[in-house]
Amino acid sequence: MRLTRIVFAVIAAGLLAVSSAEASGGRAIARGAARSAARAAARSRAAILRLDLKRHGPVFRLPRSKTVFRNESLKQARVDARRGIPAHRHFTTAATPGRPLSSAATKAKYGLFRAPHARVKVSLPKGARIRHGRVAGGSDGRVRELYSETRLPPQSTQKIVKLRPRPR
Repeated sequence: MRLTRIVFAVIAAGLLAVSSAEASGGRAIARGAARSAARAAARSRAAILRLDLKRHGPVFRLPRSKTVFRNESLKQARVDARRGIPAHRHFTTAATPGRPLSSAATKAKYGLFRAPHARVKVSLPKGARIRHGRVAGGSDGRVRELYSETRLPPQSTQKIVKLRPRPR
């Protein structure tokens, strides 16, 4: 009981010191801390991209066609439906039935830098060159993904579903 009061008092004193320093001209310190956090986030983003490249397995050809999902912005989904999906794009490992995850949950699960606004159902044709791998930066280290080495034709896009912005 006595120890918790002491800890609480130390934390409260620290918070008061930070807020008073910021109010009395410590804004430069706060700005410096914000810049430092932004640089650290940029470094971690680069680290995630390097890890993503490292986690891709060897290239192989699909023995039969496979239906998967791709999470992206609504605008990009419409462009891909018209022009086809370029090479070197990521997909989920399977298209499972049911309601799609919310935009925020999808971003967290698959380690995306931006929240997607659409889930695209894609049919990978037989013989497509793909790689298997684990999602880098995702919420769970066991989540798997597919990575396409070939461009997919516009006919491979089957359906575009808008995602909810956040869970209900």
